[in-house]
Amino acid sequence: MAKGKALNKKELEELTVEKLRTRCKENKLEADGLKSQLVGRLAKFYKSKAGTGNAKDYVTGYVKNWKSEGFGFIQVGEDVEEGEEKPEQVFVHHHNVTMKEGEKVELRYGMAVRFKMEENSVGKKKNQGKMEAREVTTLSGDPISWFEGQGDKDRVVYEDETYTGVIGAFNFKDQFGYIIPDEEITTPEDDEIDTMTKLSVKFRDFLCDGRATLVPGIKVMFKLYKFRERWGATWVTDPEGEPMKKVDPVKKGKEEIDETTRYEGRVLQFSNNNFGFILPNDDLAEFGVDRKVYFKAEDIKTDAAPASVLSGMEVSFTLYKDKRGVGARDIAMPDGSEIELPEGKERKMYQEVVPRESFPDLEFEGEVTAYFWDKGFGIIKIDFKSNDQEVPEEVKKAIKDEKVYFHWDDITSEDKIVGINRSTKVKFNLYKDKRGIGAECITNPEGEAITGADRTKATFRRKKWGGGKSWGKRKRSWGKKKGWKNKKTRN
Repeated sequence: MAKGKALNKKELEELTVEKLRTRCKENKLEADGLKSQLVGRLAKFYKSKAGTGNAKDYVTGYVKNWKSEGFGFIQVGEDVEEGEEKPEQVFVHHHNVTMKEGEKVELRYGMAVRFKMEENSVGKKKNQGKMEAREVTTLSGDPISWFEGQGDKDRVVYEDETYTGVIGAFNFKDQFGYIIPDEEITTPEDDEIDTMTKLSVKFRDFLCDGRATLVPGIKVMFKLYKFRERWGATWVTDPEGEPMKKVDPVKKGKEEIDETTRYEGRVLQFSNNNFGFILPNDDLAEFGVDRKVYFKAEDIKTDAAPASVLSGMEVSFTLYKDKRGVGARDIAMPDGSEIELPEGKERKMYQEVVPRESFPDLEFEGEVTAYFWDKGFGIIKIDFKSNDQEVPEEVKKAIKDEKVYFHWDDITSEDKIVGINRSTKVKFNLYKDKRGIGAECITNPEGEAITGADRTKATFRRKKWGGGKSWGKRKRSWGKKKGWKNKKTRN
């Protein structure tokens, strides 16, 4: 291809993105994002075709799943009754989806769409000849918008009202978090959403201008959506309705802290049996506070075990400073009294969430081989000789390497922070739930409550090469040889 000359027909037919990028550089033209620009122009071309195409050439269905890598599957037609032949699912690539101008291609489960089914003739040989979805649009043939509901299976977006709130938590790795509303909300369906409700939000639900600051404590405006029985936030902007922008870091001062002064704020997030963050009502930057202030569960003013607060709760607190920075302690109600959770907001115990069958006769002694404070579970090695009771065969088969799982709710304790250290001798009985065999009613060998566990002697999960971890999810099932692997841990 000669510099500065137009391409002839043969050169155009042989043109690839790489050749075009080289030609741009030869002519000192901007080549960054060239592929995206070409794809965008193709999408506009398909959009114009979709609007004028014959409706008989299209089929309808709904998005079955969508991967962050930019592809997914669409189910053709509606769901069928149990026993009937499963409906066909076709592959869809983001290049074949028409979105509204300025929106990145992303679909979600339940979106009703219209598309053409055509044979794939490119890519890996094993995929050639398979049907795939092309010219994917809304049912009416319009470009798709992430912020709008698409069909009965998709979420319902309430576009007429906007509300204000604050980001309680957001994980950039998972692209997911929640927003806490500033005031109680009465929805168009007359449902009540209180100020302690976590409204789910994805990164795509934010309107952003460049690299925006999406961290706990940032105030926002949003619209409501409902998916099944859960509420969420979408069309999220700054409080003035403008796209989210990058916010400059707070300039923190070094003023001396009066540890007797009490401040007020809202709980942004709290990890049970662990720690949390508070958004102060006042600007405390002069004391070194950057929007939110850290607190530990043991600093909650309550006699309840374990100590707990809820995201969105109004609280009061005092400040302290140590070598790690500024923190909050003496977390209490706004009037300084002990924390009291609202009626109906009490935390459900693990056994309430996952029903079980207890075996009080199968009481054993054993030793804790691991306990993960941040995850709230651990492993006990059973001493089967400590009980002469015959263990049912199905229970034996479900126990691997004489080790059983336990949840921190099953530790008998009166401490604010419930936990247990590795190598602790314990007494317990077994239970069975849908996940397998576990240990409950865990006490010391004398049957007394576990107390004084030291979190600094926690068991840590060791990472494997390739990103794996030595302790994984609890995976056990009846009749299968699955269980906890015997990996080394450290204190």
